[in-house]
Amino acid sequence: MIDNEELRKIVIDVAYESVKYLRNNFCNNDAIKLIRGETIRADLESEKIVNEVIKSYDLDYKIVTEESNIIGNGKYTFILDPLDGSINFENCIPWSSVSLAVLPPNKNKVSDAIAGVVYPVYFNGLPFSYSKGNGCFEGNNKVKMSNEESKILFAYLEKEDEAYKLAKLISKKKGLKIRSLGSSALELIFTGLGRSYAFIDLRGKLRNVDVAAAIGFIRECEGYVVNSKGENADVNAEKVDVIGDIIATNNKNRLDEILNYINS
Repeated sequence: MIDNEELRKIVIDVAYESVKYLRNNFCNNDAIKLIRGETIRADLESEKIVNEVIKSYDLDYKIVTEESNIIGNGKYTFILDPLDGSINFENCIPWSSVSLAVLPPNKNKVSDAIAGVVYPVYFNGLPFSYSKGNGCFEGNNKVKMSNEESKILFAYLEKEDEAYKLAKLISKKKGLKIRSLGSSALELIFTGLGRSYAFIDLRGKLRNVDVAAAIGFIRECEGYVVNSKGENADVNAEKVDVIGDIIATNNKNRLDEILNYINS
């Protein structure tokens, strides 16, 4: 079986090939053309590139992916969002990423992922990656989370009751600035590094493909990712599935405080 660190290097190389295509086609009318529903051509091309590059490694694999649901039926499971932030990409807003995690044979939960990468598309951004037991990396450098308390809160909500829950937290924590930037994977990564106060998504819509790599990164960085009940966020990884609401932070006391406010 391939070791965790080798898999980390593989997912970085695979994602980079997709990122190159996306960078070269930023604001390209053909790339942002709607194909079906909310899917644009860039989503499909990115997915195609990832599949072709993984195939070149001669792995026995399958891909659980946002666009095609499942490709292949092999032993290693790759969980892919080929363009997280596709609406941003479609509107020429430079904030999106490619997200790719991998599970070893005979494992089937998001929490079983042993390596992953979230690769920013823009600004020649370095990949954020991890492998279980080996730490978190930005590019080739191992990183640790910051102990400083950021004033940025990443938050996603749609309903009045969700807004009310968040308002209780904001009223108690003066100075927090709410941001919703449109790539949950990237925002979770920055939360894991301590560059935001927390990430809160109460919509119950996030799927495994959206966040698998970022969740693994946060936990490898010794952060926390739970649902609004305080249970570890997890879901089946054998098909595209909803993981639900998510609260993430890199500080246990902060997590308890957030859960108390939104559940009181």
